[in-house]
Amino acid sequence: MIKDFNELLNRVKQARRGTVVIAAAHTESVLDAAILAKREGLAESLLVGDKAAILALLEQMAPDMVNSFEIIDTGTDLVKAAKTAVASVRDGKADLILKGKTDTSVLLKAVLDKDHGLRDSDVISDVLAYEHPDGLRLMTDGGINILPELKDKIALIKNAVTVAHALGNTMPKVA
Repeated sequence: MIKDFNELLNRVKQARRGTVVIAAAHTESVLDAAILAKREGLAESLLVGDKAAILALLEQMAPDMVNSFEIIDTGTDLVKAAKTAVASVRDGKADLILKGKTDTSVLLKAVLDKDHGLRDSDVISDVLAYEHPDGLRLMTDGGINILPELKDKIALIKNAVTVAHALGNTMPKVA
């Protein structure tokens, strides 16, 4: 079982290097994360958005890495960037999505699209990991499902347990 973020970081470094797709990557903060992930050997990044702006930012932030990323040019169209990012995960070109300059609502609309999104359940939730003196703790659904019914709560718990299992906790405690 992973006990803290340092242990989690080491495990990620030893695992298969995945690919993060960044929807609307033409912003400094997400490019900083992509650059750090690449330098630390944590993940590759597929950058989706305004290619000219992305290249200009990379030239300014990490000139040695300008040609280190695949970039899909969707211009400044944030809806197109979100849909392209979702399609890249659906098509197996990326493993997870990081939100860039696009609004959360725009990205979630693309993720939840019944025909072209990533939805595989009626209930979605997030899982937050945080360090506690007794080890890594998980908390699910910090605000997506405002008034969940019993069946929704069961789905939320199953999702969090799946994350716990992926982090090496074979018998997570649920409260």
